[in-house]
Amino acid sequence: MLVNPLPGTERTVLDSALGDLLNKLHNIIGGGGGTAAVERAFTYIEWVHEVRRRLHNLIRPTELEQLIGLRAYETILAATVPFGKPGGERVLNGLISTELTERVAVLEQAIRGLKERVDQLHRAGVLVVLDTNVYLHYPQELHEIDLRQDLGLREEPIHILVPMAVVDELDGKKQHQNKDVRRRARMVTSRIDQVIRDGGQLRDQDYSPIKSGGIPRGRITLDIILDPPGHTRLPITDDEIVDRTATTQALAGRRVRLLTYDTGMTLRGRNAGLDVHKLQHSRADDGK
Repeated sequence: MLVNPLPGTERTVLDSALGDLLNKLHNIIGGGGGTAAVERAFTYIEWVHEVRRRLHNLIRPTELEQLIGLRAYETILAATVPFGKPGGERVLNGLISTELTERVAVLEQAIRGLKERVDQLHRAGVLVVLDTNVYLHYPQELHEIDLRQDLGLREEPIHILVPMAVVDELDGKKQHQNKDVRRRARMVTSRIDQVIRDGGQLRDQDYSPIKSGGIPRGRITLDIILDPPGHTRLPITDDEIVDRTATTQALAGRRVRLLTYDTGMTLRGRNAGLDVHKLQHSRADDGK
């Protein structure tokens, strides 16, 4: 499974909590909570309560339930009361052993997944998310795009992050009634797919302007923000894009900038704690 830090969560706090809870699980399996069934059961139940206490304000409720294994927890909790019946200790010990092993596997997977996504964001440069309308209406096409003036940058590299919700919106625009929008959507999605397959570089750095006293252009790279397995999208796409951007900011441990033409997206992004740049220059003619 994958865990997503809530917006505003310090990733190091989540890293530390997950690692500590995993170590405590290993300790219980190793006998640190006793060997009698009821002792192990109470130690396990205390561990579940600690998981809830430490993670409830760091990750989403559905992810917390997955980490805990809510159904198995309720089964063990119910079995702890009548454990003294014939065979009860053996059955309870079996339940606990199975559940502890599964919790270890889930926590280890969550820690690995978190590390992999954090590593994915360790690219040099300014992290940027473009609203769907920027891909469709920016004066320059994607392969020529130059965001330095809009972002107030000079030669710093730029890393564009593309939420899957944006990709899906662009795919939907391929059937738009306006031919210019259809053409732009097809061009952009094709270019994004090609860049990802080629390693993620949209444009290399360019130092040639220095010869004429100009400012060099930094490298621009691009990557996709995939939806986590089992992820349920928010009903309003703008909310979904802002939510995924805010989650990515928490994972990266640094600011992610959001570019848009729309007032609604601007207000949503600012409310989520993002650095939003509302573009003021003319949009490419889309025939509207």
